[in-house]
Amino acid sequence: MLTASTTPTQWFNGPDTGPSSLTIYCVITGEKARHPEIPLDAEEFSRCHRLLLLFPRWRSELAKLAIKYPGWIPFVRDWDSLTTLHTTGDAAGLKDALHTLGAEAREHMSQVARQLVAQGHIGKPR
Repeated sequence: MLTASTTPTQWFNGPDTGPSSLTIYCVITGEKARHPEIPLDAEEFSRCHRLLLLFPRWRSELAKLAIKYPGWIPFVRDWDSLTTLHTTGDAAGLKDALHTLGAEAREHMSQVARQLVAQGHIGKPR
């Protein structure tokens, strides 16, 4: 059982992880995220929320995710609103917000990819 005395490593090795919460963990602890993801559904967001409840100072470090992974920009920006939807039990509102932010995240990632292609850092998509 995870408690206030849980260490980040214990959380990492525990049962309450998912791709997006692992992304938060990796960015904040300096680990390499194998498959960085954004929270696209309520279950994923719930895991992220519980992680930040365990390690509340990490909330103030979420901007690191937006810097490292542009897809996180809308999620970091709207984290407080998402948290309110989650904690008040507004499942439909949370689902809609995550869907909207997911679309915005894909646009951010596309913009970055276009910039990298334009700068010659990566080849054009086929």
